Amino acid sequence: MTTIDASRQLICLGPRLEAEVRLARRLLEHKERLLGTVRRDYACLVAELEDFFDGQYWPKVGRYLSLADRLWDRFMGKARPPRRARTRAPEPSSSPHPSDPLAAKTIKELYRELARRYHPDRAPEAERAFYAGRMVAVNRAFDKGDVRELEHLLRLSAAEVGGGPDDPLQRLAVIRDEGRSLGTFIELYRGRIVKSKTGEIFRMMTEVRKRASEGGDLLAEMGRTHKSRAMRYRDLLRRSSRRPPPLA
Repeated sequence: MTTIDASRQLICLGPRLEAEVRLARRLLEHKERLLGTVRRDYACLVAELEDFFDGQYWPKVGRYLSLADRLWDRFMGKARPPRRARTRAPEPSSSPHPSDPLAAKTIKELYRELARRYHPDRAPEAERAFYAGRMVAVNRAFDKGDVRELEHLLRLSAAEVGGGPDDPLQRLAVIRDEGRSLGTFIELYRGRIVKSKTGEIFRMMTEVRKRASEGGDLLAEMGRTHKSRAMRYRDLLRRSSRRPPPLA
């Protein structure tokens, strides 16, 4: 097949390929929403587990368990660093826009080009909701000063609304590659959720809530048990003339 024949065939397939581009774009939007959902679910689960550990488990059980283990190890002549309540990592402090004039200029240029491509006023009537959603993402990246995300959106915009390769096959390939990447991230977060829900802290939290619904206090019972252990080991150390740490 000659180059001219291939071009003619591509022209004939043009409308069908454009329809496939629009379909791929809708599927991409669906995956983006799904990724946002699983990310939020994972973040909420992590926050819930941290709140349970730091606010309930550690003060009622964890500190006595840690002390009992340290006392026993000291009695047996072993060394063990004390367990501590987990602390959340501080939020990274960064300026919304970089102080580097060159980087700030790059961000503004990317934003202007993306606004030109995605502004709802230039969208066909049937696609205004899509354009508006993309502008939300553009504005969010601009507010954060996220150059990488703006560059990523620019590459994607070339395939979604033009400004890049005119070949619909190339545009379709770019959008489908983006969809595959999103699918990988979706499965990653789903796996993290499953792993968190099969962990010791989640099982403990579930059992504590179940016992509370029955009028019991599992953490208080466990705390008394480990505090009693710590007191016994402390007495053993005193009798062995080894100085025990204070009972917290």
